[in-house]
Amino acid sequence: MPERLTSRANEKVRRMRRLGSDAAFRRETGEFLCEGLHLLGEAVREKFTVTEVFWDGRDENVEDNAKALGVRVTCVSPEIIGFCSTTLAPQGVLFSAKLPTRSGIPAGKRFLILDSVADPGNVGTALRSADAFSVDAVLLTGACADPFSPKVVRASMGAIFRTPVYRFDRADAKDVFAALGVPVFAAVLGGEDLRERSLSSSAVVIGNEAAGVSPEIRRLCSAGLAIPMSGRAESLNAGVAASIFAWEMSR
Repeated sequence: MPERLTSRANEKVRRMRRLGSDAAFRRETGEFLCEGLHLLGEAVREKFTVTEVFWDGRDENVEDNAKALGVRVTCVSPEIIGFCSTTLAPQGVLFSAKLPTRSGIPAGKRFLILDSVADPGNVGTALRSADAFSVDAVLLTGACADPFSPKVVRASMGAIFRTPVYRFDRADAKDVFAALGVPVFAAVLGGEDLRERSLSSSAVVIGNEAAGVSPEIRRLCSAGLAIPMSGRAESLNAGVAASIFAWEMSR
């Protein structure tokens, strides 16, 4: 067993913990926190730069697998893993990776646009579904949850490493929508039945969990589309709605 790092005062430890809790620090450093050997493999396969790996030393396969992936690990105590982790039941492996650098307008013909989707689970679900149904990119505007927060990364199940994510200001929405080169629709209650439109080349805006699509974004959309429902529920969770629209794009 290699010697373990045990001090919470260690600079590496403090940095890892802060990457999990501080969005501004993530932007400042250009790094984000991930948990688990599976995500480590995903990050390496998708050519993300892994900057630090913490391992609690309990599963010997972790060190072997990390070496096979070409990354070095730092053995730390389980207490340090718990100190840095953002979960109640840490997996024993934490790592930091470089944030991807993306600018301009994404290429493609199928896009999900999240307008102030605040719940990390919903953002992560949208990313996971975008990955599953070959959506070309996910665009964020307004007060969306940080796509590189630990909760979003976990909910995405690795899709954060494969699905391009872009941000834009609402003030630039008109120019962004025009540059996408496809019709942009808003997911709204009481809109047209989504089955009446072809979404194979389109962008769909999913709005905030409580307020829906913002008025300034809605005005720029070609039409409002609704998911037909036969039950008594008034609406669907934003992540579920994004998943249905993503599937419809691929149909």
